[in-house]
Amino acid sequence: MSSSSDGIKKDHNQLLLRCIGEQLAELDLLLSMYPDEAELKIEDFVAVDELRRLVSEADVDAMSECQFRIGFTFRIIGTSNLVVLECICRLSGAYPIEKPPGLFLRSDWLSRDRLRLASEALANQLEEMFKPGEPMLSWLTEFVSTNIPTDEDASASTATEAGAAETEATTDQRLSRLWIHSHHIYNSLKRRDILNWSAELRLTGFSIVGKPGIVCVEGPESAVEEFWQRLRRLNWKKLTMKEKDVCPPDATEAVRRQFKKFDDFRELSFNARPGRGREVLQDWGLVIRFLEDKGLGRVIPVYFGNLTSR
Repeated sequence: MSSSSDGIKKDHNQLLLRCIGEQLAELDLLLSMYPDEAELKIEDFVAVDELRRLVSEADVDAMSECQFRIGFTFRIIGTSNLVVLECICRLSGAYPIEKPPGLFLRSDWLSRDRLRLASEALANQLEEMFKPGEPMLSWLTEFVSTNIPTDEDASASTATEAGAAETEATTDQRLSRLWIHSHHIYNSLKRRDILNWSAELRLTGFSIVGKPGIVCVEGPESAVEEFWQRLRRLNWKKLTMKEKDVCPPDATEAVRRQFKKFDDFRELSFNARPGRGREVLQDWGLVIRFLEDKGLGRVIPVYFGNLTSR
């Protein structure tokens, strides 16, 4: 590697180290504001401790291999001591200097329509407020606390949401399948999120690590849409929804069973072998054969052009 490349890598690692240091300072402030784990829950204290060590030792070289990231969940507690809303936040290595925090909202109390509107409002405000180098986490928790409906608000609006609930019920009866393409999937945290969210939302399908990265999820349309909204809010080089298959809500049970191609959700591997750095090299011929055997050959051109397994 040339001295020029070494210099660029070192500069990037120093930027990451500076970002992590600022993230830890913001996290400490949040912990002082919300000491109760019921309100603020750190996702992985081991990761936080390791990042503290790297920052305290100013270990610039270790940053290029560091997979640890800071994540936490901020909860809004209603007057009935129920969790009304959760804001799940993940900080990329480039926050706050280059990128805003990645986040999504989750609620068992609010309707999906109301939750969608709240998520859109938060995303728009986040984009408007982000200024490179300026901390956002205290502002974020304050915005969520004061601008997202409480349980009393939700109860008061029950009647006006009756129509939305009826629409939502219809959507829940309709099955859909999404085909998602990523420039690559290597990051262990994103892989964990994909598995956890698919389990939480009771979706079936699969993901494939590598370049490209492939995610297929199927299940009730509202849950599939929720999965997509969460996934796209993470930091990606490029992430696109390639195809969407829909099974009508009035389909017979036999048609619905035929529509679903998977019994669970798994991260699949096809003679995978390590490449350079963190690369994972899959046998894409086997992937194509897998799709053909599942009766899903029509999506092969979407990911692989005119390749076939034969």
